[in-house]
Amino acid sequence: MGQIARYQPVKDKDVLELYWVLPCLEQEFRASPLNYLSHLIGHEGENSLLSYLKQEDYAMDLSAGGDHELECFSDFTVSITLTKKGLANVDKVVNAVFKYVQRLKEVGPQDWVFEENRNIGTITFDFLEKSDPMSYAVGLARMMPTFKNPADLGVMLKQKYVASEYKPELLNQAMDVLADP
Repeated sequence: MGQIARYQPVKDKDVLELYWVLPCLEQEFRASPLNYLSHLIGHEGENSLLSYLKQEDYAMDLSAGGDHELECFSDFTVSITLTKKGLANVDKVVNAVFKYVQRLKEVGPQDWVFEENRNIGTITFDFLEKSDPMSYAVGLARMMPTFKNPADLGVMLKQKYVASEYKPELLNQAMDVLADP
């Protein structure tokens, strides 16, 4: 059941955020279904959701991503920076998002997309810029309870970037939730 909350922005920027609550996928760190979905929905190239929204002069920017909350549920957010025309046609923008996700659901999970996402993640991880050591250590310590056995600890550093298991059934479950307006 969808709900709409409208508020007056402080900045001169109109942003539409669509937010979904999903079953907890935190323990599925080897498959990273939310990374797969954010890779597709957040894609900015030809035939992407953003390219359509820009073509219609509805949006300037789009980002998509997921997270896990309180070891209870996962969430997924699509954030779209709207043009004035997009703000005036917000229902059409929302409709376009759902049509795009429904199309992804119709096509189903693709192993080549998984491989592409894994390759991009590997490159991203391999060339990460160094961050503050204390923040990095604290972040790793916070993640440790997720990794229940010693074998899991071996993937802890890369798991945010690189999925190692392709699980189309998890992707289908997540797409079922996202495709339901």
